[in-house]
Amino acid sequence: MNGILTIKTVGMMIKRPDEFFKRVVPAILIPLLGLLSAVLVFRYALRPGALEKLLDGAQSPYAVLEAYDKWYGELITAGIAGAALMAVCCVTAVFIGRKSAVAVACAVGLSLIGILVSIVMPVSEDISGHRAKIREDMAQIENATTELAEIIFGKEKGNSGLSGISTEEYPAMFTIYSGIGEDTGHRWMNFYIPESLGFAPDGEKMYDENKSVDWNNENAQLYSVTYTTNYNIVTAIEPRD
Repeated sequence: MNGILTIKTVGMMIKRPDEFFKRVVPAILIPLLGLLSAVLVFRYALRPGALEKLLDGAQSPYAVLEAYDKWYGELITAGIAGAALMAVCCVTAVFIGRKSAVAVACAVGLSLIGILVSIVMPVSEDISGHRAKIREDMAQIENATTELAEIIFGKEKGNSGLSGISTEEYPAMFTIYSGIGEDTGHRWMNFYIPESLGFAPDGEKMYDENKSVDWNNENAQLYSVTYTTNYNIVTAIEPRD
């Protein structure tokens, strides 16, 4: 199909150059410019600075989640706006090239590709899925239905943004510590501790992997931790006696 369209386009350019430049060229350029604009808008919304602006002043775990929720919303809106822009480009290009079957075919084909790209950009990052999980965690904090576990902290695993599409370039709002205990099924879990809690475990009473489980239960500091289900964001920590 693409080969036939290419042959017809080239043939028209040779035999009827005036019609080609008047109808086919706009039918190609308008969707391409629309696609470029849609990609640039999405990439602009995806940049670290966009998230950093929303996180400015966010202190509590809920406020941080709310900022991420707004950011994901902006990304979804950017994808929808891109698809809408491509639809407008398609109508415009088809109107200009309506007297040429080749022009109409080029306009529709390229516009459909642009619409598909606009849809795929947010879908490929699973933005809707991440946003749904964020809202579930926000609801847990609002309704005081967060998880509770008694754990011993292990080594610090560094600073990070919220897991998902975040990378090292994005603002690091959390310090990640691994934790283990009966409530985790004796499996290591990562806990995202917001800077606003001002918490750091006692470095001299952390889990020692060179010692036995019994030794750690007797000598390491046990903490009561409340956290969200999806992203393990800690909302409160208290040392246990």
